[in-house]
Amino acid sequence: NALLYPALRTLARVLPRLGRPAMAEGLDAWADRLKASYLPAFLNPATGWLAGWRCKEGKLHDHAFITINGAAVATGVVDIDAGRDIMARIWKEASRLRLPYQWGMPASLWPIPDEDLSEIQHGFSFGYYANGGLTTAQSRHVVAALYRVGMTAEADDVLRKICGGCADAELFGGAKSGVDNRSWDG
Repeated sequence: NALLYPALRTLARVLPRLGRPAMAEGLDAWADRLKASYLPAFLNPATGWLAGWRCKEGKLHDHAFITINGAAVATGVVDIDAGRDIMARIWKEASRLRLPYQWGMPASLWPIPDEDLSEIQHGFSFGYYANGGLTTAQSRHVVAALYRVGMTAEADDVLRKICGGCADAELFGGAKSGVDNRSWDG
């Protein structure tokens, strides 16, 4: 939904210019509804950042999803003031945990229990693949969010370290090399 928001805004603007105004009808209204409901639906008052999802029972599932928070702030589905507070809080947690972001960002800063993971992920320790594994795949959202809210030094540091990893050929090694995703100890 965070990525859908800017797409809706863009399509609402571009489709009429492409001679498809009927396809654009309602897209801005959809984006408005999405934005209006996003923060109330996902903000966890206990942490001050966005949970990953709310289940059908209404429970928030929050494992400190840094890339989800980054995407919501970067795309503007969360306003800048709320986004600044969210990113400051999630970055403080990342710093407290000593996130080694030179290898990218994890989906979550906290371990995800098996009941919140797909079955193929069950039984693996934190830091393995989607359960805290470091990857550059979604890092751009965190970096863009940090820039958007004025946390320039933090964003620059992430970029500098990730670019260093690219330059040193330690971030990508091809399919099944194990280099595309790392545990926190590298």
